[in-house]
Amino acid sequence: MKTITPISLLATARPGTVARVTLQTVPTTTKKHRDTGERFADLYPLGLVKRQTILSRLNCDYQSCVNRMRTREDHPESFASLGLPAWVDADSAAATWPIYHHRDSSQAYIRLHHEATLITVYLDANGQPLTERQESLLAGVLPQPRAASSGRQETEGSVRPIGPKLESIVGVKCGGQTLAA
Repeated sequence: MKTITPISLLATARPGTVARVTLQTVPTTTKKHRDTGERFADLYPLGLVKRQTILSRLNCDYQSCVNRMRTREDHPESFASLGLPAWVDADSAAATWPIYHHRDSSQAYIRLHHEATLITVYLDANGQPLTERQESLLAGVLPQPRAASSGRQETEGSVRPIGPKLESIVGVKCGGQTLAA
C-alpha cells in the first residue's frame, strides 16, 4: 500500500485542483517596534511563528494561468513568464516539477498559486497564543503590506505564484482527503 503524504498529494494532483494548504513559518519582522521603539526580542522573547491556511491552485503553469485571465478580461494572450528565480536548480525543477530545489542549499520548495488567505494566526515559538499586549503590538513589528498590483500581468486580478518550503507545510485538504505532515 502506497502512503500518501501532503507533499505527494500536492505534487500529483490534477492541474488546476484547489487545495487548502496550512503553512507554518517564521515571519519576517523588524528589529524594533515602529512606534514604541521596543526591541523585538523584548516583546517576543520566545520568537514568533505564523500559521496560515490558504486556498491554492495546484500544478498550474503560471504563464498559461495569466494568459487565460487576460483572455477572460478581453486582452491579447501576450504574457511571457520570466521563469524561475536564478537560485533554482534548473535540472531538479525539470525533473520534479512542481517541486524544485535551491541550487546551493538543496532546500526544497513547491510552486503553488495563491487564491485566498483563509486564516492567519501568530503564535509564540512554543505554539502558544500571544498575550493580549503582544497581539496588540504585532502590527508594529511586521513589514508594511505592499499595495496589490498585477504588475506585468496587466490584468484586473492577479495570478500570485508562491513557493513555500516543503518543511513549512503542516497540513493539506484536497479532494476529500485531509493530511497532516
